[in-house]
Amino acid sequence: MRGVSLTVVIALVAALMSGTAAAQSAAPPAASAWATSDHGAVRLVAASPAVGAKEQATLGLQFRMADGWKVYWRSPGDAGYPPSIDWSGSSNLAAAEMAWPVPARFSVLGLETLGYSREVVLPITATLETAGEAVRLRAAVDYLTCAEICVPVVADLTLDLPAGPTAPSAHSHLIGRYAAQVPSDGAGHGL
Repeated sequence: MRGVSLTVVIALVAALMSGTAAAQSAAPPAASAWATSDHGAVRLVAASPAVGAKEQATLGLQFRMADGWKVYWRSPGDAGYPPSIDWSGSSNLAAAEMAWPVPARFSVLGLETLGYSREVVLPITATLETAGEAVRLRAAVDYLTCAEICVPVVADLTLDLPAGPTAPSAHSHLIGRYAAQVPSDGAGHGL
């Protein structure tokens, strides 16, 4: 690198690093940006990049945990608390119902808990106030992640879905895979 000053090299490295950071922080279509911590990451994903003409949109709350870390099921057992979402600040959202795939059982220090390690998507059915109009989702996700210690986390996620025709997004299959793991209430079988 003769003839190239150290200042030029530093400037080039800084430009490359800022370009990489910008690419990582940009969210793909039908997904919020990841909210990351040392223990994992969480984001909102949508089964379609637009709302279509229906009254409901299919979403997912996707967690990816670092090795050894977990988040809790709707009924966590002897310890912990489940993820919850405050949708304040959202527009064109009448209601959002989260579903819970079958959890794993964890035994730690004589405590029995239920939850998820590695990755999970909690399917969400979002009911729109006005069908066919854009929805702005503002989600404050409060959850507890645990390994040997537990760390409470609040992640602020944003996802805008415009009006327009629906089509499967890159996340549609992922949401469907976890939705298939949600236990039935038995009503379809006469229970």
